[in-house]
Amino acid sequence: MQRSVINVVLLWLMNNKLIYIAGPTCIGKTSLSIEIAKRLETEIISCDSRQFYKELKIGTSPPSREQLKEINHHFIHNKSIHDKYNVGMYEKDAINLINNLFKENEIIILVGGSGLYADSILYGIDDFPEIPSNIRNKIISEYESVEDEKKMLLISFSKGLNNRAKQVINKIIMSLTKFFLASI
Repeated sequence: MQRSVINVVLLWLMNNKLIYIAGPTCIGKTSLSIEIAKRLETEIISCDSRQFYKELKIGTSPPSREQLKEINHHFIHNKSIHDKYNVGMYEKDAINLINNLFKENEIIILVGGSGLYADSILYGIDDFPEIPSNIRNKIISEYESVEDEKKMLLISFSKGLNNRAKQVINKIIMSLTKFFLASI
């Protein structure tokens, strides 16, 4: 699959169908999904991990107000960045919504560029352990204590990494977290 092409996967779920439209930001997924939804008289479920958040309007290419009025969308600007929300929570929320929508619609459209969030719907995802609040609070506290200049360096550094480097760093962080949790 090429990233520059919108990938459309049609899943047959018993008598219902889920159309999945994927591709990079600003390739035209929203317009395509709206046109398909209008013709099929159905609704759209977003699986874009950044479009959930009300505060993230730049760089995420969410549907415009006009587009949101054209067809019913779900999971667009429905959370705050301050809300605790992750892919496991999204999976449960989206599957419940899909099951409810399938009572009224034979076909539903899933659209977005966040592979992990789409995979949680299409293939399922393992349960994630809950992060104890004391660990979460400690990490937040440590981050907040870092000087702004150092925070900007961390952000700049992470933006410059390629996907493979980010995966390696995430695996290291996960390993250290597991080690830390095991030692408590």
